[in-house]
Amino acid sequence: MRLVPTFGTLLLLLQCVAVFGPVRVTTAEQCGLPGTGQTDPFRLATQLTGTFVPPVPVAPVAIAPPVRNRPWISFGRQAAADGSSTEQLPKPGNAVSAFEQILSSFFGRPGRILRRRRTRREVGNSTASGGLTLARVKRIVGGYDATPGQVCWQVKVQIGSAFDETICGGSIIGTRTILMAAHCLFDEETKRRVMDRRVSVVVGGSNRDIGEPYGRDFTGCAETYAIERSVVHPAYNYDLNDNDIAILILARPIDLDRKTCACAICLNSRLPQPAEWCVVSGFGEESNDGRTDRSPVPLKWTQLQIRPNDYSGSCAFNSFARTAAGPGQRTNIDLFVCAGTQPYEDTCQGDSGGPLVCLDPVRGNYYQAGITSFGDDCGAGVGGQYTKVGAYIPWIIAMSPVGDVGAS
Repeated sequence: MRLVPTFGTLLLLLQCVAVFGPVRVTTAEQCGLPGTGQTDPFRLATQLTGTFVPPVPVAPVAIAPPVRNRPWISFGRQAAADGSSTEQLPKPGNAVSAFEQILSSFFGRPGRILRRRRTRREVGNSTASGGLTLARVKRIVGGYDATPGQVCWQVKVQIGSAFDETICGGSIIGTRTILMAAHCLFDEETKRRVMDRRVSVVVGGSNRDIGEPYGRDFTGCAETYAIERSVVHPAYNYDLNDNDIAILILARPIDLDRKTCACAICLNSRLPQPAEWCVVSGFGEESNDGRTDRSPVPLKWTQLQIRPNDYSGSCAFNSFARTAAGPGQRTNIDLFVCAGTQPYEDTCQGDSGGPLVCLDPVRGNYYQAGITSFGDDCGAGVGGQYTKVGAYIPWIIAMSPVGDVGAS
């Protein structure tokens, strides 16, 4: 039986709209659409016509150390190749005010960009010497600077305090729901969960500094949100990275109707196929050792090719070696999408939790196929691992506020 609304029902609805404003209904057509006005700013649709042009890998050029004859220096710290820490001076052409320098001395720069410890990388079967093999978390190497609204689903997740902060990425999948990697919410040293009050989300930022005391938002659109709670997948394995997925519930909703720099990315059970090209994005560093990074690091994106996931060494994976105490363990690669074939085009430190986005050839919109989890050295040509989002859609919807997240 089909119900027909009465005149009284329509009148009540109009009264509600007049008082509360238009009702937003999240549909498949409203997600996965960049805010640039372009249908396909990443050129992924050209794969359907056979005219796709892969990115040309370019080796990063090291930035010469700045001279030390400037009156004000940055109190931030930059990791050197040997793991030591050196003072990072303002680069030539960057106007850094004395006030900003004083602020950074009290509040600090983003000191720690999330890294996973790595003893050595395993290729093939488990190593015989015992111990844990862990690959590093990822950031954007190569690629392109994002234009305003181009990657409008990308957020920066700030974890910790201004004095000791970790940076990760995330994606908007609902007005109050952020999708990210579980490992970002654990302390590297203690392996304990970070308290929710130490987590915040920056929406609409165009560079990594936005959201910090010294950051400048020239668009006027970026905004920082506290979270109400975080939810980590109950089967998450910190050592192997299995089920590396979590969601953040914001304390207040994002106004996606009025905030032009923010949008939701679609969820879709479709699995991208080997040789297909997708897009990754983030605020992470721009080179494996950080020496080619600009200041501030902009939001960037690059195209990565999907590759078959296996234990041959072409894709990264973590493992415990077999010991007398018991059998070895290794990452369950069925829970991941492997992407990245070209050198100097990759994700790396600071991009953890960000989205791997592909094009739905049927609906013509973008959807999130993966979450940046872990990988080998940045830009080394070894495929990185991205949590397979399509396998977790029922869990994501169940853990999100009612009606906030849907799947196309």
